[in-house]
Amino acid sequence: MQEKRYQPFIKLSIGFLIVLLVGTVGYHAIESNWSYLEALYMTIITITTVGFREVKTLTPRGQLFTIFIIFLGLGMVTTLFARLGQFIVESGVKNLYGRHKMTDRIKRMRNHYLLCGFGRTGSSIARKLNEAGIDFVIIDSLQEHIDEATSLGYSVLKGDASSDSILLDAGIQKARGTVLCVGDDVTNVNIALAARELNNEQNIISRGTNPSLEYRLVRAGADSIVYPMRLGGEQIARSIVQEYTKETLSDRGSSSSMLGYELRIIRNTEEARTVKDFMGEYEALRPVAIRKSDGDMSHNPTPEDLVEENDSLLLLINEEKRNREKQEIARLEWTEDINIDFTKIDKEHKRLYRIAADLQTAVLDNSDNESIARCYELLTTYSDSHFHREEVLMRENGYPGLEEHQLQHEELSRQLAGFYSKDRFHFTDDTWNQIDRWFTQHFLNDDKIFADYLKN
Repeated sequence: MQEKRYQPFIKLSIGFLIVLLVGTVGYHAIESNWSYLEALYMTIITITTVGFREVKTLTPRGQLFTIFIIFLGLGMVTTLFARLGQFIVESGVKNLYGRHKMTDRIKRMRNHYLLCGFGRTGSSIARKLNEAGIDFVIIDSLQEHIDEATSLGYSVLKGDASSDSILLDAGIQKARGTVLCVGDDVTNVNIALAARELNNEQNIISRGTNPSLEYRLVRAGADSIVYPMRLGGEQIARSIVQEYTKETLSDRGSSSSMLGYELRIIRNTEEARTVKDFMGEYEALRPVAIRKSDGDMSHNPTPEDLVEENDSLLLLINEEKRNREKQEIARLEWTEDINIDFTKIDKEHKRLYRIAADLQTAVLDNSDNESIARCYELLTTYSDSHFHREEVLMRENGYPGLEEHQLQHEELSRQLAGFYSKDRFHFTDDTWNQIDRWFTQHFLNDDKIFADYLKN
């Protein structure tokens, strides 16, 4: 589209340059005492009809050549300048009209999404939202991204998405949610802070690149963090496992589990612990072997034997018994019965339950320490930020029960902190009942009283 728009202008410009070249060379050849500069000057004043006198007196051949140049160049120059003026006027009017039209369209939006960043991830999200008929506004600072989004018919704003004025122009106060697709986590944190401050009711979803900064995004106000690279890696790994399983399972069967029993290898990444400690933690029937970090094997170890750091322990586990016990433990799950009929707080309560449920799943499924630590850190971080937002709301509204409510928050924070000490996690079967009981009682009693206070 853009090439077709510029094509006539380019052709006329090329023609104009050809006329200049022909005129300059012609005058220089016909008038023997003229320089190239004088010949170029004579060509320009002739085809533009500015009315200056000749550089020097023309010979009869020079006069005939001037008549030729006038007929050749005058129409072309007039058309070129007319086209140039038309192009400038049309571009200005079109851009001005386009901006007004875009602004009006955004002002009319309700319950839409703000899409901050139109790179590979942002453009993919925009395409899906457009197909689903969901309104959205794209905010990006790169002109090439703005041009691409505009050509696709999307609503766009050029600017810094962490700027309050840009977010307000995009209608954030009426938006249903904000999606942060900038490739830099620090920038996403800044946008999340600004977006949460301007609209505390919305859902903020952020793209993440560094899991170690996840707690900062949560603290800044993000409700969900998605890692595209991790999801892609999981999909690739799942494809490999499925393909490998199809090729090998029919021939070799499962080597780790048979008749309800499982041989599990546990690598000790902490300081030295006894075999008995591991047996209690994994509810193992018996130890089979210890593989030392230097490669030596110790078969049939006793419960008192030490498993040093970086050693691996092979345990025999009754998988059926463990599965039955896992099923008997009630899974943490949000139910609508815990709603206190205050959307802003209920939304954060639901998020708290989901994070706690992720931690429970990681522990009961014997995930690696890094996964458990990540879920645990997210739970403690989000609970602290949720408590802080509640207490700010109480302070702003002069809630008389603020002090007592703060004590309740501090009690839960102490309980959560108690699950980790001496570089180890301490979870029991009753841990999840304890968390569920505290959440339920606190939500339906203390938080319900506060919600009723706000309504009244």
